[in-house]
Amino acid sequence: MTLDRPMYRVKRRLLGEPLTTERVSEEKLGDRTALGVLASDCISSSAYGSEEMLRVLVPVVAETPGTPSSP
Repeated sequence: MTLDRPMYRVKRRLLGEPLTTERVSEEKLGDRTALGVLASDCISSSAYGSEEMLRVLVPVVAETPGTPSSP
């Protein structure tokens, strides 16, 4: 428990005081708003994820001995 104290202080200094119960309701997004704002992140991750993996894997496979290379 003593190790958690310094991290708690750092977190509190960076993020500020915890929200009170009354304030939490003001800070929350409604279901419709949250879906519109946050759903695009999932769509973009699935759309670009495979492309980003290929950018890393293709050069590695090309440098691997024993793999056929194109002329």
